[in-house]
Amino acid sequence: MGGNQCCVISCRAFSHDHQGRKLDNGLSFYRFPAWKQTGGTQLSDITKRRRMAWIAAVGRSDLTFDKIPVSMKVCSRHFQSGQPANDMLEEDADWVPHLLLKQDEPSEATTTTTTGAGGDGDELQELDEDIQNGETGGGGVGGERSECEFCSVRRDQINRLLAENQELRYELERRRFDELFLEEDDDKVRYYTGLQCFAVLMGILQHVLPHLSAAADDEHRHASATDTTSTTSSPSTTTPQLSPFQKLLLTLMRLRLDLPVGHLSHLFGVAPETVTRVFHATVHALHAQLSPLPPAAAVVMLDCLEIPIQRPKSMKGREQTYSYQRHTYTMKYLVAMTPQGAIAFISPAIGGRATDMQVAEASGILERLSSGDYVLAERGFELKESAGVMCAQVKSSAFGKGRRQLDVKRPEETRAQVANVRAHLQQVAEASRVQQHFMLLERMTVPVNMLLPPPSGGADQLPLLDKIVTVCCALLNMCPNIHELSAE
Repeated sequence: MGGNQCCVISCRAFSHDHQGRKLDNGLSFYRFPAWKQTGGTQLSDITKRRRMAWIAAVGRSDLTFDKIPVSMKVCSRHFQSGQPANDMLEEDADWVPHLLLKQDEPSEATTTTTTGAGGDGDELQELDEDIQNGETGGGGVGGERSECEFCSVRRDQINRLLAENQELRYELERRRFDELFLEEDDDKVRYYTGLQCFAVLMGILQHVLPHLSAAADDEHRHASATDTTSTTSSPSTTTPQLSPFQKLLLTLMRLRLDLPVGHLSHLFGVAPETVTRVFHATVHALHAQLSPLPPAAAVVMLDCLEIPIQRPKSMKGREQTYSYQRHTYTMKYLVAMTPQGAIAFISPAIGGRATDMQVAEASGILERLSSGDYVLAERGFELKESAGVMCAQVKSSAFGKGRRQLDVKRPEETRAQVANVRAHLQQVAEASRVQQHFMLLERMTVPVNMLLPPPSGGADQLPLLDKIVTVCCALLNMCPNIHELSAE
């Protein structure tokens, strides 16, 4: 039988069959590397070590450094890439055969009589020590080894690549939307969250962390139940869970910038369903910790917040929510602000068909005020004063079963102060506009299911939209008030 045969003990690879026909098995056969003594000291040392390494790897007792028949070849099965690496690439795995090898059991005779090119029988042991110790330079046996120029260049390249890798890892960490992404840049904090600085963000995180942990347990159980019922899984569903900081940041970014769920899914590397679950759970945790709002002051300013919603399916729902002023379906909230711009009260949602005065009367704001407190409101509350500002004093009615009513002050009592009051009212209302700070309330058309109580039941039956509005008002209170803005 002609052709080539692999010399590895456990390999029965042939290039031709017993009839001399070439086999179409895709195999190649390679000779043992020669010791190149005419290319300089560096090449001589490397090729000498390589020839010895091949002999040690094949492990045949009939092969020695200076006695390897030309017919002895190694097939491509024993190399990861299918062929040997270049002589100078000593760190390459294919510098020596290393796959599917089975060696002869060394006998006492062969271990004592094996000789190298210089007649020194300890060269194989010396090779093993070099491989283990990572020494690549070469001198005489027993002499002091000096580092070759090639190894020095290679070490410099490795150090450069390690430094570059560290820099890239640092940059990657800064783009993972975790603490490192925001901690040194308050401008980023204001843009992505609407909060004033990173310290405020971390304070909120510490405040809601217990509720976020409980929400994370519920989310994990929900995800496990989903995985057991689904037959296929996408790569995004197997990604690690978000940290508490990332959950808070994801929620604030959605509130602040009205980023779509799909976009947040790509930014944080999770499935869209995970983004929705995390947003809902974090809003519940924020609402539990940040509400109720601070109590109303002796003077409050009233304004109405109107949010568009999707068209309800029922006729009654469409009738109650259609706003003739905005010509669409909306929900209204009454907002009570202090003269400093802090939001002290937010009412439950009422259908957009109701007028501002009806919203105020149904909100319960008067029950939160004391007799003698003053209430300021804009033109939308249907007052007949030409200035467009109502100045009313809260009083208790003797015939109203203790319920408080508004006593509108006469124009001659307030006309002298109307101009200053109206200017300040407009300034406070502009600075305290929730929709201006949190664009989710401005741009999003709210789905009808966000107006319904949670399907799980329990004591908390507040709709998700009410919680979102309350959370946004609480977060807005953490921003500088109107006097701080004027001072700046």
